[in-house]
Amino acid sequence: MKKNLPGLLLGTIAVAGMALAVSCVKTDNATCANTAESPVRAVSGADTAKANVADTLIVGFIVTNSCGKMATINPSVATTGTNVHVVTTYEGCVCTPAAFQVNQKYVFKSPNPGTYTLSFWGGGDTAIITKTIVVVP
Repeated sequence: MKKNLPGLLLGTIAVAGMALAVSCVKTDNATCANTAESPVRAVSGADTAKANVADTLIVGFIVTNSCGKMATINPSVATTGTNVHVVTTYEGCVCTPAAFQVNQKYVFKSPNPGTYTLSFWGGGDTAIITKTIVVVP
């Protein structure tokens, strides 16, 4: 009976490789998640809307790496002006650094007619991207 030495050697290497890979698995249950405010680059959508009718805007914002996931867009709507902040959730322990734009829907709805100006943080200390919507009855 002839032994299959190359096959046995490859099998041993494969088992050793799996043992090494398992030993490198993270076991501290860290989620590697954080949040950060994202600068807005563009806002598009209708300039007019009807009271109590949802209007969908597209907000383009920058994420800083490949782990950037869904963002939260939380304004407090007022006719005197609204500061809109986009907060991105980053999930993952190994992220490729790369800044790129993500587009996400944002629904604007006002119960009252008037002119509403949404101000989005565009990065830095003074960069603001604005979107004005006239709400009619």
